[in-house]
Amino acid sequence: MPILYDSCWNLGVAAFGDAGKWEYNVGVGRGTPSTMKASTNDGFQVIGRVGLKPAIGLRMGASGAYGPYLVFGTTGLPPGARLEDYKQTVFGFDLEYSIGHFLFFSEFVRNRWDSPFIPEGLANTSWYIEWKYTFWPGLYGAVRYSGMHFDEIDNGKGARVPWDSPTRRVESGIGYRITPMARFKLVWQYNYSEGETLERVDLYAGQLSVSF
Repeated sequence: MPILYDSCWNLGVAAFGDAGKWEYNVGVGRGTPSTMKASTNDGFQVIGRVGLKPAIGLRMGASGAYGPYLVFGTTGLPPGARLEDYKQTVFGFDLEYSIGHFLFFSEFVRNRWDSPFIPEGLANTSWYIEWKYTFWPGLYGAVRYSGMHFDEIDNGKGARVPWDSPTRRVESGIGYRITPMARFKLVWQYNYSEGETLERVDLYAGQLSVSF
């Protein structure tokens, strides 16, 4: 299950604005960050972020989300339990700094799902740091390093083990904006998971995107 699933959106309302160096947004909606189909239960999620711009080029913020994530039709719940009793809780922090042709951006996310089958729940931590540099108008390069760590749970044999494999990713690429409406990119991505067997995957991609 992804921490954030952004391929679709659910109904909700949100308010956002700023006051001096501070910025904010808060909202209420159906579903949760990881499970848009959770809109089939009777709960609502609450989301929000508070940000600070203490200096030119520097931004930072803290964000969070909380709501029931199980979907209609989930079976095996304890007697008397409801779908709405099991929540996804997300806390995040972000940092951005830019100066001249250089841009740095980083995010940290702590995530937890309540579970009807695992009393302690399932939790993980993920993060990434990204650097971007504009060489001249239209041409830029970027590098991102990211990772995901899974908390330990009881494996049923008296030992505690991570509930999934720690994963790391390195990604780099160059891009060129041909016109204000067209951009070309070349990207290399290296993924590796440190489970019972070390898995490594190299990906190469080229992309041409045109908006109109």
